[in-house]
Amino acid sequence: MLSGPTYFCPECRDHLTADLREIARRYPMLDAAYGIDPDAVGGGGFGTRPPGRVDIMVARDERSLPYRIADDYLESEAPIRSVARTLETWAGLIAETRGEETEPPKTVAELADWLARRVEYIARWPEDGPALALDMRRLRNQLRSQCGEPNPKPSAFCIRFEPDADGKPVECGAAIFMPPGTGDRTSPVALWCTGPVQHRYTGTDIIRLTLANEAGP
Repeated sequence: MLSGPTYFCPECRDHLTADLREIARRYPMLDAAYGIDPDAVGGGGFGTRPPGRVDIMVARDERSLPYRIADDYLESEAPIRSVARTLETWAGLIAETRGEETEPPKTVAELADWLARRVEYIARWPEDGPALALDMRRLRNQLRSQCGEPNPKPSAFCIRFEPDADGKPVECGAAIFMPPGTGDRTSPVALWCTGPVQHRYTGTDIIRLTLANEAGP
């Protein structure tokens, strides 16, 4: 353990431990599958759709690098993160800083527990302790958002176009989900599709999205 002053109050240490435990608990709940009845008629007849929620695929893939939800999104400094990669990066840095001979574990549950058992060290880590705690809070919030309703049904499908490998415009077709606490597409200020480009809809764009999806094929 580092000697010297602590940079965390007792409550902050407890919050970090709780965040790590919650990350480990919620991670297995991540399910990228869409909750769509396979016998139901899809909306709009839009082009090829991703096989599942791209944001959750990113969170579950340890190879994923963070990507931004949208360039002009207010919280674009908080990209979707790979849970395993984020935990492994911090654990590796701590192991190197402390000169630990044993490498950190690899699974999300074991990594979260490994970090939780080093909270006292993190609280006295002047260079990166506070940054780690903030990162864990953001990761916890990401998982809370992604683990909302199990297998939620999309509210709409993206109608924007992107060029394919041959430069031909192809309809995105990625699912669009309502933010937690909203009941229909007339409530939110902005919506984003779950495709790699994360198309953004605001104002009259949402009206056009609604009309296109309700029109059917």
